[in-house]
Amino acid sequence: MVGDHWTYEVHDEITGTLKNTYTETITDITPTEISVRSETVGGPSAASFVYDNLWNIKNGPVWKFTPGDGTGVKLPLKVGSTWKSHDTALFQGRQDTFVFQGRSATEARVSSSKVEAEETITTDAGTFHTFKIETVINAHNINNPTKKYLETLTSWYAPSIDHWVKRTTKVEENGHITQNLSLALVDCGRR
Repeated sequence: MVGDHWTYEVHDEITGTLKNTYTETITDITPTEISVRSETVGGPSAASFVYDNLWNIKNGPVWKFTPGDGTGVKLPLKVGSTWKSHDTALFQGRQDTFVFQGRSATEARVSSSKVEAEETITTDAGTFHTFKIETVINAHNINNPTKKYLETLTSWYAPSIDHWVKRTTKVEENGHITQNLSLALVDCGRR
């Protein structure tokens, strides 16, 4: 529903430090899309994201995914379920930013997801029944297919709040780990 919100702490697993705390709030819902405002505590401004109704990112401040980024869920969830996604990612931010990191302005991506388990997860926000979903994304630069990156995303999705309560993301570019983050839900609710 509009006003539903989730607050996460993001930790850098390489350095062990708290990177930031941010809140996602639903601002609009249509039959096919969910609009979300993401605000980082102490950050300069809010960012807007558009998801499909299964939490695949379609559009954000840096990347646009066609049809979606493949990091959402596929209902009904049950242990052993698998699904694939093929998409194109178009970089639409400034190329001199840290986020760009020399990557292509357009990438071809293939995502494979599997529901690994049902688990009870406890965070600062409470205890939740979750489905553990592992998503592996292989991507390459459209203009230079030798430039590749691999992202492994593990999400603990809780149907009771229609969102993840924990998520880890590890990114490798050309075989080198460039990012290893974890996020955990610290608060959620309706406004």
